[in-house]
Amino acid sequence: MQHDLPGDARLRFTTHYVPHGIVGGDYYAVAKLDETEYAVMLADVMGHGVAAALYTMHLSSLWNRYHRLLTDPAGFTAKLNNELVKVVKTDESFATAVCGGSSI
Repeated sequence: MQHDLPGDARLRFTTHYVPHGIVGGDYYAVAKLDETEYAVMLADVMGHGVAAALYTMHLSSLWNRYHRLLTDPAGFTAKLNNELVKVVKTDESFATAVCGGSSI
């Protein structure tokens, strides 16, 4: 779970997260792309416990690697999907996410 929210005098980011258990599959991130653009993602990996948490850790790694691609949302989601299917080998697990970018 990302806790380092960008600082900007023009806007404020606030989060409130109440986990179901000690580990799980919920994830959020906010990143500054440049002086006027931010990227945001809110995701949930199916399930609870260690398996969901491991997939979420991988999703976090992919966010860190590719969030700058959110200037092209279709390219970003395709890249994440292509990377996730390499790790998630079953039809029994998936992630649902809302992501996007915004200019201020």
